[in-house]
Amino acid sequence: MLCLSIGNLMKQLFRANAIVLHEILNGKPGEFEDIELTKFETILNHGLPCLSAPMSFESRKPSLLITFDDGHKSDVEIVLPLLLEYNATASFFIVPNFIGEKGFLSWQDVKELSKAGMDIGSHSLSHTDFRTIDNNQILSDLVESKRILEDKIGKPVVSFSFPYGFVPRRGSQLASASGYSHVFGSKHGIVTSRNNFKEILPRNSINMLMSSEKITKVLEAGVNTRCWWALEDNVKQFLKFILPQKVYFTLRSLIS
Repeated sequence: MLCLSIGNLMKQLFRANAIVLHEILNGKPGEFEDIELTKFETILNHGLPCLSAPMSFESRKPSLLITFDDGHKSDVEIVLPLLLEYNATASFFIVPNFIGEKGFLSWQDVKELSKAGMDIGSHSLSHTDFRTIDNNQILSDLVESKRILEDKIGKPVVSFSFPYGFVPRRGSQLASASGYSHVFGSKHGIVTSRNNFKEILPRNSINMLMSSEKITKVLEAGVNTRCWWALEDNVKQFLKFILPQKVYFTLRSLIS
């Protein structure tokens, strides 16, 4: 009876497992954070509804909260047709200064994603590490990137993900003051009913080194996986503050 009660409580607390993705490729990925198309299909076929941040928070049922960072061309060429096929939605975090660059979305692509029912969020103006600039610069970036995106798509922009997942001090307050409701970092975890709009929401990354079996474990987020996340986050937090950014990312790609 006690186990049943605990199980029901866990189901009530579970709101969404937020997944962070980057470029989806038909061929073999060249960058650590990119994955093959077949592995993205593993996510879509998992069974839980795949939803954007706003739709996930509106839903009272468990879901996979799917997010894409940076605005790669694959978002519209590969990802969008599949999302529509699976009746799914996702949040796309766009860097306005990347628009039109080789391999990245155009403004027409961003509008197409928005018209198809996808959530368009900000990933900062130019993908700056917010820990290296002061609060006034951070606030200006948050407000201006939001304004540009809203002008382009004609809709409110309520979602934000911090570049590199690096959250500066007072990052949550600054994002909230700028009008964002759903703000993501890179710490692992599950979004629960205890998370509110003023918190930095966790996201769980998928990378090229993960097998389909390991991806499934991330999606299911069992006890062992969550314990590993806690250990990994503590180690990463320490390394982020003692190592230069390039060294940190190189080391991460070797040990993940």
